[in-house]
Amino acid sequence: FEQIINASAAIGELLTDSVNLKVVVTSRVRLNLRFESEFTLQPLEVPVGNSLSPDELGGYAAVALFVDRAQSVRSDFTLTGENSEAVAAICRRLDGLPLAIELAAVQVKMLAPKAIRTRLEKNLQILSSRAGDVPERQRTMHAAIAWSYDLLDDEEKKLFDRVSIFRGGFTLDSAEAVANADGGIDVFGGVTSLVDKSLLVSREQFDGEPRLKMLQVVREFARVNLRQSNEENAIRRLHADFFSGMAENAEIGFRGEESSEWLETIELEHDNYRAALEWTLLHEPEIAMRVTAALPEFWFRRGHLAEGCKWSRRALDEGERSTNPKILVRAFIGIGGLMWRSGDLIEAEKFYVRAVKLSREIADRLLIATSLSSLGTVKMLQGDNGKAQLFLEESFNISNEVNDKYLAARMANVLGELFRSKEDFETAKSYYEQSLSISRQESFKHVIQLACVNLSAVACSMEDYKASREYALESIKLAEKAGDDVGIGFAMERFMALAVIEGEPEKAARIWGTLEKIYESAGFRIEAVDQAFLDSYLDQAKAAIGDQNFHQARLDGRSMSATDLIAQTK
Repeated sequence: FEQIINASAAIGELLTDSVNLKVVVTSRVRLNLRFESEFTLQPLEVPVGNSLSPDELGGYAAVALFVDRAQSVRSDFTLTGENSEAVAAICRRLDGLPLAIELAAVQVKMLAPKAIRTRLEKNLQILSSRAGDVPERQRTMHAAIAWSYDLLDDEEKKLFDRVSIFRGGFTLDSAEAVANADGGIDVFGGVTSLVDKSLLVSREQFDGEPRLKMLQVVREFARVNLRQSNEENAIRRLHADFFSGMAENAEIGFRGEESSEWLETIELEHDNYRAALEWTLLHEPEIAMRVTAALPEFWFRRGHLAEGCKWSRRALDEGERSTNPKILVRAFIGIGGLMWRSGDLIEAEKFYVRAVKLSREIADRLLIATSLSSLGTVKMLQGDNGKAQLFLEESFNISNEVNDKYLAARMANVLGELFRSKEDFETAKSYYEQSLSISRQESFKHVIQLACVNLSAVACSMEDYKASREYALESIKLAEKAGDDVGIGFAMERFMALAVIEGEPEKAARIWGTLEKIYESAGFRIEAVDQAFLDSYLDQAKAAIGDQNFHQARLDGRSMSATDLIAQTK
């Protein structure tokens, strides 16, 4: 009906003048009549996850449509163990969009589903049909989208093309900054119109704000338009600037009261960061380094260590020679943290040594303290406690001199780790309590989480099991709220030890199995001081129930979700 939208007034008159009249209208836009009730047709449900059987996949509406349309051109087509995964991937690639699925399905006359999937990964030109009994606009996806696009006014077309730069969705704020930097577009009105015309999909974010997204086939149409314009690089630059600024704000936000919200925000925007990094590595490597220097905490806490290492290395390769020295120091510190958490202490030390040297050259006291704290941490993990203590104490002193509460809290926590590794539990406890005190005053949620989990370990070693459980519970609650899988693992290590102490070695083995799965998924290597803590209790559990029973309970733990195990632990 959108082709004759002005005729909606006539429908309004009919409804006003008639009794019991009902009118069903299909349209890409609302008629905006006072009697109108809208029923939005969503894309078809697509399979999520892998390892589903052909029968299970056939229960999804998108797959069922594919099979039905495929059988119209090849009557012997059925879902099999060989082709079902490809069919599911095609439906996901096409976002469950019925016309796109129909156009893909008819290609089975010439191509196997695996071949269709391969071609779709490259482009969407395969989505076409020669059927003579459907309108021309429905014979290709390009024509179908172009038909809707041609109904837009010039301002809407410009907004539509520009927001295609976003990958994985966007917010009104990001659209305003990136697609309307020149101030010539009514973003709210334009976005509302594009949603009404089904060219954008709107969903509510965790914070209540709308999140807008283009279906993949629609986005690719708009991306072609943007590439053919003379403004693609300008829009990409605005996109990179916006998200680099967000990353630097998030780096500070990860420390405080809203750390969980910031982690969730960056997770939502992760695809946009991937897009920004791909472009900036080629065109603006200093911006790429700003992003990679700001996001290591996110990559670590949300289990993206390997990806963070990849982006950080590439950014240094492209931008090290031309980057502002302060950004370069922060980049060295960032990649060093990702490396040692991945278990590569030698590479981490190399980056930290360079960070210390450069920060001393530019005489930036805060960067000196941060670099020293990082180098001291690696030295401790390498077992060189003498040098570690020198570096960590200098960092702690500078952080107090420059009144950086966050770094002081982190340093007190790391010094606690140093003395725990020496089994000087009283000194370790004193430092952890300093860290916890500062962090509670300043609402440094992540450091509270770390200090609590470490106080739990010390209390366990000092046989104060009640305190150990209380600290572990506080830590795991904070980690759960932040979606911090590795942090959940830290707290579960303490519950594993308590299970052994309380005479439940099988429960300890199950916890260990789940821990292994969490850490493997995150790419995290257990730190030396915690490995020693764990090993002592794992050995006790094995001795209590035997290697075979321990192994079976551990496998049971690997099959459980962290959520289920946490519920049992609590």
